[in-house]
Amino acid sequence: MKISLEELKDKKSIEGNFQDSSLAEGLYCVAVKPIEVHFQLILLDDHIDFDLQASGELCFECDRCLEKFDYKLKIDEHSALTFSVFGEELDITEELRQNVCLSMPLKMLCKEKCKGLCLKCGKNLNLGNCNCENETFNPKFEKLKYLKF
Repeated sequence: MKISLEELKDKKSIEGNFQDSSLAEGLYCVAVKPIEVHFQLILLDDHIDFDLQASGELCFECDRCLEKFDYKLKIDEHSALTFSVFGEELDITEELRQNVCLSMPLKMLCKEKCKGLCLKCGKNLNLGNCNCENETFNPKFEKLKYLKF
């Protein structure tokens, strides 16, 4: 959704609501339900006040165990935009995408203490232990096992 500067100059304030389900495509997730977005732009003398609220539910794959899980999204952003940043029009969808990216954790985990997958057999360790030999030796140092002192 794009808002033009001319329209904002005429009305002095623009407020709106919309749903966005296409946002998930670029984030490697699936939208469980469309993201509900509310925005408000207020024209002031030297800048534009921009308020953005968004909430929704996205389905991600855990970075450790690869299980799917739901992530609740909640954004409440307040910023002041200069006219040079605003340009001729403001793309609300792009502002939303940037705020969603910044609000997400770097590592998407199904739970804080996710144990991940077994390095040898690939079993999900959250579901139980595997029968693999528990070797605590780092494979990068395999050659050091054979050194004789």
